[in-house]
Amino acid sequence: MKRFRARVASRGLTRRLGGGPRVISYTAANAVVSILAGKGTLDYIDATGILAGFRYPSGVLQLSDGNILVCDAGNNRIRIVTPEGVVTTLAGSTQGLLDGTGAAANFYYPQEACVMPSDGKIIVSDRFNNRLRLVTYPGGVVTTFAAGGGFNSPIGVAVIPSTGHFVVGDAGNNVVKHVTYPGGVVTTLASGFSDLQGVAVLPNGNIVVSEYTGNRIKLVTTSTYAANSGVVTTLAGSGTGQFADGTGAAASFYTPVGLAVLPNGNILVADRSTGRLRMITSSTYAANSGVVTTLLNLSGGGGGLDGVGVLSNGNIVIGGTFTQRIHILSFT
Repeated sequence: MKRFRARVASRGLTRRLGGGPRVISYTAANAVVSILAGKGTLDYIDATGILAGFRYPSGVLQLSDGNILVCDAGNNRIRIVTPEGVVTTLAGSTQGLLDGTGAAANFYYPQEACVMPSDGKIIVSDRFNNRLRLVTYPGGVVTTFAAGGGFNSPIGVAVIPSTGHFVVGDAGNNVVKHVTYPGGVVTTLASGFSDLQGVAVLPNGNIVVSEYTGNRIKLVTTSTYAANSGVVTTLAGSGTGQFADGTGAAASFYTPVGLAVLPNGNILVADRSTGRLRMITSSTYAANSGVVTTLLNLSGGGGGLDGVGVLSNGNIVIGGTFTQRIHILSFT
């Protein structure tokens, strides 16, 4: 196993965060992890690089201007990190439920986010408020979206590119919900999960789901996104909370959370309790066809990966809930 090099982000990192797509060999052997921002202890500080402070940073994604949005769950704030590692607060202050602008708005453990392609607004899963929140960027105006959707601890959110609508992993109800945008009509797409967390949409429009206590990655197949149309199968995972690379049920996860999909269709899994970033490869996405490998092991540095996103140049951004840092995984 290659020894990863931790490097503090600087202006030289800009090229790794921007630019067009390139062909990347996603293997642990050519992966280099860098610290973009975060001092590594529980804190709230707007600053640059390792002077900035986070508290359980979770969902991460790249915005259209190249900046990275971070759901700073423990601080109840939405943060912005530039390619140079400059951290500012977009919205949020103290724990609560209040619509408003910037620091006048309140969240209660915002965990994941997605950007709506039609207007660039951001959907945030406000987990312990049992709400979805809509946030403008760069204005930071926060409103409540689809308030009557019956959410119970929503976590994962992901856009369906072909329709412009999105799906939600509604953890407390153990269902995947479909939400129209901008209409906000909520229906249940699939049910019967074991403490589901993250969701992501595959290139073919189907959905992958991480089960936190089920320790599996599930696949939801649907062609219409109609209510209760999702057929659920297991893509990978034995169901036992442990670490093992392998294929289908021969692989094991331990409290998998955030998910993302690479340009080549492979699936990234933030495997929280093992402190590892896992990758699932499948040419068919058939039941138990997922080949699981490990791209990064942060367990020696506190582990606790939670959110994962793919940058426009194909590199990967990671929210470390135990490291209290935002990491970049680039490939040589």
